[in-house]
Amino acid sequence: MFAWSHLPFVRITAVFILGILLSTQLPQSWGFSYHVLLITIAFMVTSIFFLFEKKHLTTLTIGCILLGLVATLGSYRYLNYNQSHVQQSDDIFRQCQASTGVITSYPISKAKYDIYQVETQHIKTDSSIIAWQENIQLYVKKDTLNPSVFQYGDLITLQDSPFRISPPNNPHEFNYAEYMAIGKIYFQQFIATEDIILLKEHQANPLLGAVYRLREHFENLILSAVPTPKEQGIALALLLGIKDQLDTDIKSAYAAVGAMHVLAVSGLHVGVIHFILLFFFRPIRSATFKKYVLPVISITVLWVYALLTGFSPSILRAVTMFSLIILGQSMDRTVNIYNSISVSAFILLFFNPNQIFSVGFQLSYLAVIGIIYLYDKIYQLWSPRLWILDKVWSLTAVSIAAQVATAPISIYYFNQFPNYFLGSNLVVIPAAFAIMAEGLFMFLANSIYLTAWPGFILSHTIMWLNWVVDFIYLLPGSLKNWLFLSSTQTILTYLAILFAIAFFELKKMRFVWLIMSCILLIACEGSWRIYQQHHTQETLLYHTRKNRTIDHIDGLKTKLYALDSVSDHELLAYQINPNRLHKGLPELTGYTLISQPQNMIDSGIYAQIINDEKFIFLTEKLQSQKIRFKLETDYLVLEKNALSSLETVDKYFEFKEVILSNSNRRGLIRKLEKEAKQLNIAYRSMLDESYMLKK
Repeated sequence: MFAWSHLPFVRITAVFILGILLSTQLPQSWGFSYHVLLITIAFMVTSIFFLFEKKHLTTLTIGCILLGLVATLGSYRYLNYNQSHVQQSDDIFRQCQASTGVITSYPISKAKYDIYQVETQHIKTDSSIIAWQENIQLYVKKDTLNPSVFQYGDLITLQDSPFRISPPNNPHEFNYAEYMAIGKIYFQQFIATEDIILLKEHQANPLLGAVYRLREHFENLILSAVPTPKEQGIALALLLGIKDQLDTDIKSAYAAVGAMHVLAVSGLHVGVIHFILLFFFRPIRSATFKKYVLPVISITVLWVYALLTGFSPSILRAVTMFSLIILGQSMDRTVNIYNSISVSAFILLFFNPNQIFSVGFQLSYLAVIGIIYLYDKIYQLWSPRLWILDKVWSLTAVSIAAQVATAPISIYYFNQFPNYFLGSNLVVIPAAFAIMAEGLFMFLANSIYLTAWPGFILSHTIMWLNWVVDFIYLLPGSLKNWLFLSSTQTILTYLAILFAIAFFELKKMRFVWLIMSCILLIACEGSWRIYQQHHTQETLLYHTRKNRTIDHIDGLKTKLYALDSVSDHELLAYQINPNRLHKGLPELTGYTLISQPQNMIDSGIYAQIINDEKFIFLTEKLQSQKIRFKLETDYLVLEKNALSSLETVDKYFEFKEVILSNSNRRGLIRKLEKEAKQLNIAYRSMLDESYMLKK
């Protein structure tokens, strides 16, 4: 184990993170404000000086007070960073007719949209123009006749208004609103190109504008030098961090073999650039150059590369850490790698404390900590004599160390595990190193004089890598899917790993008992979850975009009903499978169609019995003259604007509850909700969320 006295920034960063996490748990009803935090900080600082004066201060007391200050700083920074006027923006955007704003990001190209981040400056309403700043995610619909040509720094006018990013509508579905809130983006807008007016160019940070133009230059070099789309996507992702052109099948293959990390620009890429810089300047013998000039050049190049690749958490961590190491070496100081990692994390979290909740941030730091701490211990288990075996074993040790550190949280977030990660990384890591070197050489060569052969070499290296990845992906059992760890189980798994490391370091049997206790608690929680689910019966009406789907859950068995034929199975699985996985149920395979002739009562009226409860689905405008007798049901589900009023609904239907489907117009749902309250009709609106019927 390591001595804590040599790791001051590990303690500082850990306590700073604790302060951030504690601030997220404070009840809003407490009214916990910045003023309270400032008063707390002032009180603690005053206490330090008072104790110094009275000479009652011990080293431990000083340490505890200072760490308390750091934790308070973490809480203050989180609350201050997330201080927002979202509700005010919501009210203003409801009155918005048009807005002006500056594009603050590099454009991302998707199949149907170009995506930009825009910081609004002015909002036009019926009666006035308001100066208002708010970040929005802008989706510009692609149009072959009128393509969008907007860039970073453009000042634009947008017609219509942004709207709030909605939380997930179904249980355990991916929370896109929470994901975007990490970057302080709470609003989005979908717009056509013709509804955007370009007012001025180059209105944002000029340095970032120059870097983005350089990035665009390099992107064009890749597109011209690498002829095939699949290879273009890999080159753009690996060299510039541009992932929007990655082929879907290629992404699935890389993820399945545990090689997706090479497509996220990180320490590997920064290490390659630093190595090339040292190699390039090696002939210069001047001690002054190596001590003062080379560190400045290296750090500048690394930060420019971080800008080029979009400032992802992994690249920021790597560049910050490398910068600290380079500075330490230039000052002839031994740099403790754990302190460097902690300083980089502290800096990143101070500027954006929300990054602690970013999956990329968590995976990046866990991977590098795992590699630094576990690599030597794993590598020392075997000492091969052959050079090639030694290199293979070295890469294997790196892969094992990274996987041990990241596997639990990867399963928690992504519910899968790549079974052949060892074999794939033996190929992928050296190939990524080669592609980086070839790509940087191509940038340099083609910026001076356009020539085809650097791109030819790069393209064929990527083609070979893709072939190997596809081969491993197609092997039987390459990916273990449908894995689940709760947040508690994930924490317990990491505790078990820490106790295992402590056992191998200290050889104390008490750590074995602690490991077994963690495993027992993990098993108990999983068993209790399955036991509870086994005794649960429920019917869930999903808030799906294109079809009404109902999942009947009887213990550990499920049966899905769909009102109409499902056209997009992938979208349906995306909305339904998270809930099934969380409950320990089988993943979606098929469904029972409701709108069949045997279920049709009349045109647009379908009946279905689910778990002894009767449902009637009204899917077309009600033609009351065709209804000869009153229809009895438990739940009357109104779909597709079939009923414009509830005033006469009890003449034709006898029901316990009306369900207002989200397939109706939003305005109509609001109208029917008001009518239901006035008429004292039991109803449930599915405007914003799914609807659970429990038994």
